[in-house]
Amino acid sequence: MSRRRVLCCLAAASALQPPPDRWAPRGPAQDLVEPKALSRFLTQRAVQQQLYYFALGQDRTSHAYLAEYLRPPPGDDEDKTRSPPLDEDYHGVDAMPTATSRDYLCRLLEKPDLEITIKKEMGCGGATETRRFDARTGQYINRSVNPYLKKRYHSYNVDIRPQQICRQLFAIREQVAGELVADLRELPRVDGDLARARALYEEDRPSFDDARLGDASGARSSPFRAATYELALQLCTAFAVESVLSAVTDKELERTWRVHKDSFFRHNAWTRGLRGDAADASRRSVTDLFVSDLVLATRPSLDGARLESPADAVLVRRCSIATEWADALKQVPQEHLAWNRWALESSALDPA
Repeated sequence: MSRRRVLCCLAAASALQPPPDRWAPRGPAQDLVEPKALSRFLTQRAVQQQLYYFALGQDRTSHAYLAEYLRPPPGDDEDKTRSPPLDEDYHGVDAMPTATSRDYLCRLLEKPDLEITIKKEMGCGGATETRRFDARTGQYINRSVNPYLKKRYHSYNVDIRPQQICRQLFAIREQVAGELVADLRELPRVDGDLARARALYEEDRPSFDDARLGDASGARSSPFRAATYELALQLCTAFAVESVLSAVTDKELERTWRVHKDSFFRHNAWTRGLRGDAADASRRSVTDLFVSDLVLATRPSLDGARLESPADAVLVRRCSIATEWADALKQVPQEHLAWNRWALESSALDPA
């Protein structure tokens, strides 16, 4: 029940693209990673990492193609309801345009190669000419407004290969999944102490150990590993709260969750706990702010023998969910094998 509740609020965040009708008789296998929200989050982070690589390589065309892929078409109220294109700097857990990873990735596997012609203006209009200073007028020479100069253009072709992009996403997805498995398994060991230290004493203690970003052998992690872990912790916390609320009635937990719930499913600035002034609450992660509010609701137990907080049940449940997710993420390579097999079989049966 708890997982359905979280998935409902995720799906309501944006208009999701349904799977194609042609998949009804014999489509690709469903996601093996459960819950679906975890699978979608993993795919989102893989896409964002690939966008980051495109940006580093100055491949603006491929970047624009992947960022706009399956984005809902514009409507009359585009500025109000249409989601922005996916961006590598987006720090949130719900940015995928489809309800499952299968619907997103397998569509890419079906797409044919594209050849796009890029046409750019040369000179000042194309932002390629050095601006010169006119000593007589004391102003820069603006040749782009000279009516006697004809505009010139140059064009070139760019190939977009969606299937190749998809298999790159497969590789990144497996890398991120492997890192999350290791990181989530560390959560039960360090979660309680760190969460209480940040909540009770406002200590500047990051939840992610930077030593995991590399080792003495020269191996390097993915560029977004620390941020991905913080987001995974955020999503895991949301599932933990919904799970606890589905099992017990806790008015204080329900009230606090109602206040913070929206912030868990939107873009937030990436932070590692407190930074700088302890009074600057805007620089704390949404998870830390939520746990801090729960700790403030500490109360005597029913027998009066000890103090208890709604945060205790959430943190315990979060640790168990993290272990379940670490096991589920081991299915990622099998997902990719099944989808690649389906793509090969579909291409072999295609009469074209």
